[in-house]
Amino acid sequence: MSAKIFDAYDEWQTEVFTCPKCGWKGTFEEGYVEHYRELMDSSCPECDYYSTPMLAIVNYPRFSDMEKNWDKLSEREKKYVRDRRVFLEKVEKMSLKSASELPDLFGQENTIYWDFIETDDEKYTVLISDGVEIWRELALYGGYQRFKRVAEILQEKYGSSLADLIPTPGSWDYLIGDDYSSELIKGIRVKIQDLHGNRSDNNVRK
Repeated sequence: MSAKIFDAYDEWQTEVFTCPKCGWKGTFEEGYVEHYRELMDSSCPECDYYSTPMLAIVNYPRFSDMEKNWDKLSEREKKYVRDRRVFLEKVEKMSLKSASELPDLFGQENTIYWDFIETDDEKYTVLISDGVEIWRELALYGGYQRFKRVAEILQEKYGSSLADLIPTPGSWDYLIGDDYSSELIKGIRVKIQDLHGNRSDNNVRK
């Protein structure tokens, strides 16, 4: 018997589950509950910990789920959705979208730094070349996908003259977030270095 899977706004709180191993019955919250980044699960609390059957999985609500279930939201959740909408609209407005928005850089060895700055309660990703800011946009927590997209635009603009896109130490924790995507970031940088023809594994952050 596999665990039953619920979305956040399904009626999982009142459902009674039965352990297929020992016959225990109870609700999700009466079971042994563990929390993860994107979901929580409930297992039989009576069986041995290492062999206890998982009874149910509940996915945490995505932003789109919250919008679709507006009437089920608390006032606090509704405020979060409204604030998030404003933030995402601002992100879209400020984000780098095309190579034409970037300045020309001269030379064949252009290293760009991915920096992080916090001012006036806003968090920004700042691209710096030779000590000069060339782009600024709102920073996204755990923004690996944004790093990847910006790297693609930089390569489109600067071609093989782009030597590297290096996250600064101050940007690192916010960039990788909870995903621990350091190897993914490393892979993007290696591709840039390969195109540049000057790859050096010693310069890639471990």
